[in-house]
Order: sequence, then structure tokens, then C-alpha cells
Amino acid sequence: MQTMLQDESGYKHGHLWRRKNQVNPVGSVHGDILNIEIREGRKIMVQHVTPEPDHCVSNGLFQPIKSTKSKSNIPPKCSYGCSSENIVIDQIVTDSQTVNHAGNASSASSTNPVIFFIHGVGGSAKLWKHQVEYFYQENYEIVVPDLLGHGLSSAPKHKKAYTFSELSEDMLVLFDAFAKEENILIGHSYGSSFCVKLAHERSNQVSKVILISGGGPQSLKPQPCQIFCLPAFILSCIKPMIVNGFIKRAFKDPSQQAKLDKNNSFNASASVLHAMMNGQDWAEGDRNYHAALNTPILLIYGTQDQFIGIDEEHEMIETICDCRMKTVEAGHMVMLEAPYEVNELIDDFINQHPSERVVQRVPTF
Repeated sequence: MQTMLQDESGYKHGHLWRRKNQVNPVGSVHGDILNIEIREGRKIMVQHVTPEPDHCVSNGLFQPIKSTKSKSNIPPKCSYGCSSENIVIDQIVTDSQTVNHAGNASSASSTNPVIFFIHGVGGSAKLWKHQVEYFYQENYEIVVPDLLGHGLSSAPKHKKAYTFSELSEDMLVLFDAFAKEENILIGHSYGSSFCVKLAHERSNQVSKVILISGGGPQSLKPQPCQIFCLPAFILSCIKPMIVNGFIKRAFKDPSQQAKLDKNNSFNASASVLHAMMNGQDWAEGDRNYHAALNTPILLIYGTQDQFIGIDEEHEMIETICDCRMKTVEAGHMVMLEAPYEVNELIDDFINQHPSERVVQRVPTF
């Protein structure tokens, strides 16, 4: 399959992430920022970080197409200081490129797994900035998409583009393009459902799953009467109120959170939010579906989460054979509120020896 690529500019902001004795600029772009037409009419922004210093040397997969629209003939510099036509940090390049996915798009030689991060409704890849910086330093290959309609991804107007089945198909195609022999899935909120779907559909390739504020093992269906049932044009008028309400409930203490984090936590258009909330229809994802998972799963739960109840997390533990939970003093946006704790929990789980796995009884229904 051939996929059209167009580079996009990255994230630039001044927050700092402290780990051990290092202080690193969070949001500095590592790797490639790719705008991939994953399927016809569906362009997904992907941050792809490879661990090797020579990762931006062409591996033969990228075939630049000449264009007279380029704003610069000078290849931008990557975070390692080398030149590449496949990476943009401080500018937008309008040259299109193609990549042939006859082989695997992941070309890094590291023996570490590929880590996929998937955000939830209203979020973007920016929500994973602390985790990207941490695991980049740990020499992992990282794939972080913006869901359709979010961040720098395209936003089709038709509502059916945002159903669970359509979005999960995007993630399956993306996974198949970048997956290696061993892969880790990390999802937040609604993104956890896509991780469960991937772990079920690609069980032989997914080695571990981390679900952050993911909720219980229930089927998804749109709520019959809630604010997102209102027409999109009305939601547009009251969107500031909706966003403010979300921020107050999503963070343990919003006053202590950086303004940029709060702005990025729920920042999709009213029409996309309307379609996303009404497209959460996944009858297949019931308790039996979750019980069939044979991949080790870590649940990370914020003790002050106002959207997900701890009873839902306990139900996940009772349902899935190899599942355990760690709690963090935080709200729903755990990875932003307590990045150090979350990163250490993920790191410990990834590196946990198989003999340390928690095996529950096989549930019967």
C-alpha cells in the first residue's frame, strides 16, 4: 500500500520535564512529524520517534517527490543535528512524499519494543509529551498519532468518519505500518478502547498494554440524553462552557496545572466532539471480549478521577486474567498531572519479568 506523507511543524512550548538529574525541554520534537493519509480521505498526524542517531538517514522507503511549492530547499535539522528531508521542527514543508509500506515502516535497530500512545476524545499527541520525552531518553521507538479530527489530523465533515469502527480501523492500519515483533500499547480514556481492540486483533504482536483512566469492560454506546446530543452549531456556542467544565472535573487541581496542558486536554472542534461522543458505539467490546485478552495489562487510575469510578477498574481486574492496577494521586489526566509517577509505573511494567506477572482465575460468565 502507498501512503501519502506531508511533513508538519512540531510542538514548541517551554515547560520543563525533570528526570533524575536531567532537565529537558518538554515538547522538543524528537523524530519525524508525519501527516499520513492512512486511508482515503483520512489524514492522520503521527509523531514517529526512532532511537538510533542515524534514524533520519533515508532507508530507501521514502521517495521524495519534487515540488515547486517548497518554502525551503534546505533540509531542516533533526534533533540529533543531522539533515533529513523527512523531518520538520520549526517550519512547514509543503513537499509531498510517498512511503511504500510493503515492508514495515519501522526501521530502527533497537531491540526495545515499539510504544504506541493513543489519546482520548478532545485530546491530541501533545498530551503524551512527558512520556515521549522519558521513553525517548530510554531509547524506545515511539508512535504517537492524533486521532482523526484532533490535533494536526484532518477533520472530515461527515459524522460517520468518527464512529468507533472507523477510528479503530485507522489505528489497526497505523499499527500494521509501524509495528515490530514486540509492541506496547498505551491508551488514555477513550484511547484505551482502541488499545483493547488492537490487543485483541493483533494478540500475537502486542506484548503489554497500559490503560490510563480507561474505565470498565463494558460495551460502548452513545448516551441517549446528554449535552453532546445537541446540534453541533449549538455546541459551538456553548463550547467554552463545556471546555471549562471539563477542565474543572478532569484535573485534581486545575489551578496547579499549566495553562497549555488545560487547553490541550479538550481541544477539538464542536462538530468533531459531537460526532465523537455520538460515535462511541462498540457492542462487541463487552465483558466476554475483554475476558478473552491474554496480554498482560496495567491499569493506571487517578484516585480523584471524576469521570471513571474505581469500581470500573476493579471490574477490569476481575475480568481479565493478567491484569493489575496502580493508583496515582491525580484526576482524569493522570499522565499530565503526575508524569514522574506515571512514567516510572509504565517503565517498571514494561521491564517486569514474566515470572512477576499477576495471574487471576479465569472468569466464567
